[in-house]
Amino acid sequence: MITEYEKLKAIEHTEKLASLLVNNDEGALFYKIFTNFITKSSPIKKVNFKESSIRNSKEMVNNLSEMLKYVVAVAADGASQKIYTTGQLSKYFGVSITSINNWVNEDRFIGIERTARNKQIRIPESTMWRSANGELISVKEIIEMWSNEHSKRDSITKNEELIYLQNEVNFFEKKYGGSYEDTLKKKEQLTDSEHYDKDEWEYLLKRIQK
Repeated sequence: MITEYEKLKAIEHTEKLASLLVNNDEGALFYKIFTNFITKSSPIKKVNFKESSIRNSKEMVNNLSEMLKYVVAVAADGASQKIYTTGQLSKYFGVSITSINNWVNEDRFIGIERTARNKQIRIPESTMWRSANGELISVKEIIEMWSNEHSKRDSITKNEELIYLQNEVNFFEKKYGGSYEDTLKKKEQLTDSEHYDKDEWEYLLKRIQK
């Protein structure tokens, strides 16, 4: 079993290890092996190997460090993974879905990126989240803290949840100037940002209808 302390210590040294792997005669080979492994085995991030990368040791070290962080996070998780949507995480982090999406775009969730249009992001609980002050905390820890806080008071009521969901819907209605049916649902050509919003808006409406 890998303890939380051991996991954080390993993550702290990923850049040093990446540098050791890259800065030797077979550095490009190690980089290519790790890249291909992550591409084939990771359901959350596809790393495309580029021949140009092997001519830039700094780029290889940075990329390999991120891959090693992902490997450490998965290796340290002793149980089956729970996977969360951005909508679910917005509740646990206490922010809007838009904020969660922005954090994904800013690489605040280590190893998570959008892989395709119209595909809702799924974030495993072992994923490390980088706070504003640079601290790394696992998604699992964030959810546990949320659960502990809410266990000290009455569980959230159905009405409170509906208010939260409706507020998120109101945000999108104000942003696009109308209901989902009158805006993004009928629009044929969507930008990447609109595709992401469309997915989240649909998810919110389904939650309200349950």
